[in-house]
Amino acid sequence: MLAEIVFGACCSAVTIPEAPAAPEEAKPVELIVSEIPSFTEGCAAVEAVPAVRDISREIRRTRNKLDQLTKLRDAVRVIGRHRNLVQQLTGRE
Repeated sequence: MLAEIVFGACCSAVTIPEAPAAPEEAKPVELIVSEIPSFTEGCAAVEAVPAVRDISREIRRTRNKLDQLTKLRDAVRVIGRHRNLVQQLTGRE
């Protein structure tokens, strides 16, 4: 009971299963849960803990980003102190 759809010369045929004529018998919940991989496979604890190298890299990136934002904040403060001069230079009043 398979239906075949052909899309043309550039694409290959795709086989799609047809819906059954009679409804299937309901599966027990235990069987459905046992078929789901997330319930049957346990996650490895080793993968959940990041390596020291990764943590150090993130700390370094965060420090660099903080330094950049601090410099930007200081520059905006300086520009704010001289707001009138900046407005005159840009032609906005």
